Amino acid sequence: MPLTQLIATHDLDLALELCQRTIVLSQGRVVYDGPTEKVMSDPDLLAEHALEPPLSYSRPYCQLEHDPA
Repeated sequence: MPLTQLIATHDLDLALELCQRTIVLSQGRVVYDGPTEKVMSDPDLLAEHALEPPLSYSRPYCQLEHDPA
């Protein structure tokens, strides 16, 4: 049975951990709707809407394109 949860948060680390899809609202308007990892790795979009990147993305080893061996 499919399960849908709605999580409203400013905790981007939590969103990155729990959510496959993210909708970003700014001044009551949808400014992004798509994969969570994509928006979290877009520093320009985050900065434009006063969001700080998740802490995990500020660590260099988390920015690898593949899992370390």
